Amino acid sequence: MIVTKREWGMFQVVLKRIVVALTAARSVLWQESSTGLSSSQPPNSARIGITTLRKIVKWTVLGSAIGVGSYSASKYAKHARKQKFKSTKNKKKVIVLGSGWGALSVVRHLEPGRFALTVVSPRNYFLFTPLLPSVTVGTVEGRSIVEPFRKLVLNRHWDTDVEFLEAECIDLLPEEKKIVCEDTSVIVGEVSKFELDYDILIVAVGAANNTFNTPGVEENCFFLKDIRDAYTIRNVIMDLVETAYIPGQPRDERRKLLHFVVVGGGPSGVEFAAELHDFLEEDVSKIYPKIKDDILISMVQSQDHILNTYDKQISDFAEDMFRHDKINLLMNASKALMTDKFLRVKEADGIIAIGDCSTIDQQLMYHKAKELFKEADKNGDGSLSEEEFIALMEIAKYKYPQVQFELSKAQNNSMKIVKRSSKRGDRNLNYEEFQDVIRRLDRKLKSLPATAQVADQEGRYVAKLLNKTNGEITSMSVEEMEKNMLKPFEYKHLGSFAYVGDNKAVLELPIVETIIQDTRRKQFMGPGTRITLQLGTALFDIPVLSKHRSDVEMSHVARRTVVTLSTASRALWRKAGAGLSTSSPPNPTRRGKGLRRVLKWTAVVATVGVGCYYATQYAKYVRKQKFKGTKKKKVVLLGSGWGALSVVRHLEPGQFEFTVVSPRNYFMFTPLLPSVTVGTVDGRSIVEPFRKLMLRYHSDTEMEFLEAECVDLLPKDKKIVCTDKSAIVGKVSEFTLDYDILIVAVGAANNTFNTPGVEENCFFLKDIRDAYTIRNAIMDLVETAYIPGQPQDERQRLLHFVVVGGGPSGVEFAAELHDFLEEDVSKIYPKIKGDLKITMVQSQDHILNTYDKQISDYAENMFRHDQINLLMNARVNKVDVELITVTDGATKQQGELPYGMCVWATGVAPLPVTKTFMQRLGYAKEGKALMTDKFLRVKEADGIIAIGDCSTIDQQLMYHKAKELFKEADKDGDGSLSENEFTALMEAAKYKYPQVQFELSKAQNSCMKIFAESDKGGDKKLDFQEFRDAMRRLDRKLKSLPATAQVADQEGKYVAKLLNKTNGEITSMSVEEMEKNMLKPFEYKHLGSFAYVGDNKAVLELPIVGPVSGWWTMWLWRAAYFSECASLRTRLLVAGDWLKAHVFGRDSSRV
Repeated sequence: MIVTKREWGMFQVVLKRIVVALTAARSVLWQESSTGLSSSQPPNSARIGITTLRKIVKWTVLGSAIGVGSYSASKYAKHARKQKFKSTKNKKKVIVLGSGWGALSVVRHLEPGRFALTVVSPRNYFLFTPLLPSVTVGTVEGRSIVEPFRKLVLNRHWDTDVEFLEAECIDLLPEEKKIVCEDTSVIVGEVSKFELDYDILIVAVGAANNTFNTPGVEENCFFLKDIRDAYTIRNVIMDLVETAYIPGQPRDERRKLLHFVVVGGGPSGVEFAAELHDFLEEDVSKIYPKIKDDILISMVQSQDHILNTYDKQISDFAEDMFRHDKINLLMNASKALMTDKFLRVKEADGIIAIGDCSTIDQQLMYHKAKELFKEADKNGDGSLSEEEFIALMEIAKYKYPQVQFELSKAQNNSMKIVKRSSKRGDRNLNYEEFQDVIRRLDRKLKSLPATAQVADQEGRYVAKLLNKTNGEITSMSVEEMEKNMLKPFEYKHLGSFAYVGDNKAVLELPIVETIIQDTRRKQFMGPGTRITLQLGTALFDIPVLSKHRSDVEMSHVARRTVVTLSTASRALWRKAGAGLSTSSPPNPTRRGKGLRRVLKWTAVVATVGVGCYYATQYAKYVRKQKFKGTKKKKVVLLGSGWGALSVVRHLEPGQFEFTVVSPRNYFMFTPLLPSVTVGTVDGRSIVEPFRKLMLRYHSDTEMEFLEAECVDLLPKDKKIVCTDKSAIVGKVSEFTLDYDILIVAVGAANNTFNTPGVEENCFFLKDIRDAYTIRNAIMDLVETAYIPGQPQDERQRLLHFVVVGGGPSGVEFAAELHDFLEEDVSKIYPKIKGDLKITMVQSQDHILNTYDKQISDYAENMFRHDQINLLMNARVNKVDVELITVTDGATKQQGELPYGMCVWATGVAPLPVTKTFMQRLGYAKEGKALMTDKFLRVKEADGIIAIGDCSTIDQQLMYHKAKELFKEADKDGDGSLSENEFTALMEAAKYKYPQVQFELSKAQNSCMKIFAESDKGGDKKLDFQEFRDAMRRLDRKLKSLPATAQVADQEGKYVAKLLNKTNGEITSMSVEEMEKNMLKPFEYKHLGSFAYVGDNKAVLELPIVGPVSGWWTMWLWRAAYFSECASLRTRLLVAGDWLKAHVFGRDSSRV
């Protein structure tokens, strides 16, 4: 390593400054802590506190010094390595094909700057394959085991020396030393094929599944090689469960659907079967109790044992575990690139192959039996003694991997082999016996296993060999390699793990005896652990009270819990007292009191918590008994969104026969959907299984959830027709449900305004799958634009993102997209930073036009500062594959926008089921939603309620009743309204007319302001004409309630409470009866609106405070969304995602 004098001097100056600064800080802090001791002799507690402070300061300074020194040293080492190869010309071009374990190992260990390195792979991420089985059932989230390969490359190399191209190698030209690559992604640019020159080609592409040409496997089976396979399997498992749960499904069909077959008893198959068993047993059986007995898992293995490459003790343990878990075991039921021992592909110049795509040409000992026997027979007696055989094996294990593999097993050694092979029993081997031994060893010789461990070791070996020879390895003969003391590749088996279910795993180590251990056995527990386990058992292992449990039993359970807590508290108390009596600290009495106080309050809090838990369980039990003998009405709820969840939360448990029908089996926190499109928040963090949410408020005997879609309504028969439209369908896929009360909360679709090309070429943002699609498409566009030779104009088109619609959804998506492109993509793809562009098309004068003007202006200024192009008063006429035709509202001129992605976020339209309902109820064809009265009951329909985006309230216009209102307000009869009379009218009218309430909810509006604007004559009075004009202006501002989560949530809560209060009689009562019974109509209370505008800034509009904006509003935005998440699980996941994105950046993997 060559370091110039100037560089070394700069490094010394930096280190001196760091040391001086840290020493000064330490001296100041030490002096300040010492002055507190000099004034007077403090008591023991003060002295202890100051001593502790000194230690904290001392170790903080020391840790900081070490940290800064390590950081500076690593930076300097990187700088020195860069300078070392800076002047090197004609660096060898090394191309690595693949992004798996072998490729990553090469990249990690290849010396930075020595070679011109290019990595080519059809996937732009590294996948931690051992945890793939856990992803299939949700034990581990998919995004948690992938990492963008570019990030891993940049951690080791600088961006000027390395390239990553997302493409697939489709051809090899060995004579010209070139490879042909093609972009095989969904989005393809003008250039999709290109060639790359190489000096050294490292092939680490992995391998596909071996189907053994079995008919039907490719078409009907699922594989587990990639993250997409795991996602597919995860969705299919739940699809099978939901299909089996369809009402009327025959028992034999249900058993067929719930029979999961795993073919292959290797580590992957065993771990998947174990994870699947745990998921079905611990999660599915609790949420779907009716199908618990129909679930079956079978494993088909062609060998005598599962895990047959492991030790037999491990295989037996795994089989016993599977039989205990009722997993059915059916026993006894590839070509690769050939390399030499240095991993160079035979008869190919400059090509190296590693990982699953290659196999080493191994030597058979049987072919050299004579030479080996003669070499080992030192005394020439025609037989080998035990000592001679052991000596031969010790030498041979370095040359023949079959010997090393056999001796690596803990139960095998050379003496045991001799004892088993000597047929005469004299521990001597003649030539025939020696031949049998060699033949048996050769039979056990197999290709290296297709594991991550092998690929990683091969990649490391190749990288170190290239570093050592500067890439000359490919041109050297075997003799030259050995002459230069270059060792061939030697696989070192470090051990094997396998998960076998029920929180148990098996481990095989080369030297240590086989480990089979249950981590929960008591001998691994100390006294503290046992007490914790006792507490946990008392708190969580007591079954929840059912209808068969009496109050006496409940009291007994509560007493048992308190006794257990008291016992644990006393045990800890005695242990604390015993610990204090053994030594004499500075102030034992005070320290003992502090520990006692902590233990005391811990016991108190635990007791209160247990009491509250059982109080809630008892209240739930009482509510259940309340409606036990009553005839319950059948309530059917369509949907699983905000309105449906609000109904579920507030409907009285046990009062109704409750059924929820929805084509998706989860609730989704829609306000965070824009964050999912770029990876700020993961998709699984904002969804929660709807059944789990239902079980939180209702027992499984009171409710049903069916994953199906309502396709027709029979209002006269009070029935609905439902169909299972999922990918997997059973014998029964269509069924009918009776209802007394039908609550429609199906939501709405995107409104395309019949614009040509929108459905075919645009992306929507209504569901979690839309967010996943957009996220992958963004990275597909970026990778396609990065293809070598892509023209500049094509690159600019691909990287032009257009958002149509300037409402909250469109604005938040544009803001999140800008942050992602600016903070993450630009750093990993620096060459395309200048070509990134975002455009927003809005048909109104302002974005966020439903918000206060001050907020709209702030958002527009933020977008202009972030160079987001805004096209106001513009309408989209047509969307082609690569062009958007836009008309300017002011000039009426048409223009064209080349684009790579267009996201359509412009309002809502009725779903097909809503249109069917409107047709059945005799609505006009141009109707956009189900029309309800002020109590949210659908007009012209008996027993049907509609909430959320699929409905609209039939609102009254004040202009049509201007005469009656004017006459009612004119108390003195002078033919005009004074300010007081007008104010009194508005205060009374706001409870009846939502347009008045909406106008007065704005912070800058009041009755006096409306009066002043309407008083054209300026005489402080309104005549009838002025009053009518004021009513017309209010009616113009009257709009349907916004299609927001806030509206749907309030409507769901209102409907649930109304049903509870009237026991479901609401649907048969007239408006007069409702008012007579003091039942208030629905009244929407606007609690405020948030919108994220990028750069960690948000805007907020509150009814009283008014518009608020700034960086601190971002924390309010996050706090509000955090608190509104559906469960504690989603809250923790969302908070974790925010922290993860802040620390590590967003994930740019295209999975």
